[in-house]
Amino acid sequence: LFATTKAPPPIPDNTIDIFSAIGSTNECREILRRALTEKIPLDDIEIIHPPDSTYPSIMYALAAKSGLPMTFAEGIPLAFTAPGKVFGGLIDWLEHDYLVSDLCALIEAGALKLPSGNGHVALTPLKASRYLKSAMIGWGRERYVERLRTLIRDADDSVRAAEVEGELENAGKYRDNIREVESLVALIADILELLPGEDEGGKVDFAALCRGAASFVGKFAAVYGDLDAEARGLLRSRLDEAAAFKTAPLKRQAAFEWLKNLAAGLRVGASGPAPGRLHLSSWRTGGFSGRPVTFVVGLDQGTFPGAGIQDPILLDEERERISGELRTSADSLRENLWAMAGMLAGLKGRVVLSYSSYDIIEERQSFASSVVLQAARLREGKPELDYTGLMRMIEEGSGGRAGSGEGGGGGGGARGFLPEGEGEGLDETDWWLGKLAPAGVLRDGMEAVKTNFDLLGRGIYGMERRERSGIGEF
Repeated sequence: LFATTKAPPPIPDNTIDIFSAIGSTNECREILRRALTEKIPLDDIEIIHPPDSTYPSIMYALAAKSGLPMTFAEGIPLAFTAPGKVFGGLIDWLEHDYLVSDLCALIEAGALKLPSGNGHVALTPLKASRYLKSAMIGWGRERYVERLRTLIRDADDSVRAAEVEGELENAGKYRDNIREVESLVALIADILELLPGEDEGGKVDFAALCRGAASFVGKFAAVYGDLDAEARGLLRSRLDEAAAFKTAPLKRQAAFEWLKNLAAGLRVGASGPAPGRLHLSSWRTGGFSGRPVTFVVGLDQGTFPGAGIQDPILLDEERERISGELRTSADSLRENLWAMAGMLAGLKGRVVLSYSSYDIIEERQSFASSVVLQAARLREGKPELDYTGLMRMIEEGSGGRAGSGEGGGGGGGARGFLPEGEGEGLDETDWWLGKLAPAGVLRDGMEAVKTNFDLLGRGIYGMERRERSGIGEF
């Protein structure tokens, strides 16, 4: 890889492909589009990604939406599971002094298990959230039960008024509302009983907080599958371990920070390659599945081989003066490069290298890693190829496309939000975008709005007439 002048002549078998995409999400979507349109079996594919959670998180979200089965060598972040969302939402709720909008957001997300049976009236998330908002709670743990009971009294008054007016059907609806709010009061009382309050000095018993959070997750976190069950067990285990240590009461903000740190970095669902499933692994651990198609993602210059930032505690110059055996930032970059080269050398079959050419969040262009340039030199048999030539090759679509033959199909340039062709729709989002912007050009929707929405059509007509220079009816 680093001796392109000594490499043998390239073989035109299209085993090295290169593409760029607008953002990491589109990079992942392009991989799945290729697998779909080229009918590549999922268990023929391995995706090798940077060691952070960006790409696994994106692929997990796409898998959940599209239903494509995947395995993750390093698992997925705990926050992507229902118990992880419940735990994160609980901390937000506590940090913001029991702000009702935080609790409503947690309920509406569907991650919180609402009571049903055993004397409780079944509540939908939207109904529970509506009652909490109608109660005008605001914030403060002491206001919840009090304001919800006020809501019950108001509904009871409405029942009596409806009975006096002979509106028996409305009276029955108000009684149903009362039973639902009573069920919600019982739920809130159960939750608040688990969570310790502050002492007179504004401090919190951290061990009691951990026990309460463990009970909260165990009792109220929804479980939709094996990952959720694993996440719930992991969280409860970590919280129970923390609760076993005796600590002095902490200030509320410090207690919540400690609680948050208990779940930091936790991952669930780690698995090796499995039949019928696409597999994701990181640069450090990937390349051993033996699968015939490998996508290596995240090869922009900012991500790989890294920024080479020095240790602020002990700078490179100081390290060199102390001992030649101490690693410097340059050593780390070289190590990353050689580790990647070794991993790529061990791959069999087709290899597709990709990078994000535009950072959507930062709104700035990004460029390919030196590894991509070296691979392009080998592929084209041009040791003198520079970044200008690489960009031209990608723009012209000659980076190749797996299974498309020499030169690649589907056009060149960075892959974006729109599918390239008719059969490339990955999900309903791609389908709609394909219909709204065929061949990458947005349709003019104004005529459709005028035709299907009469009142809007009249308003648009009036606005157009007013903008004319001459005098008219508007």
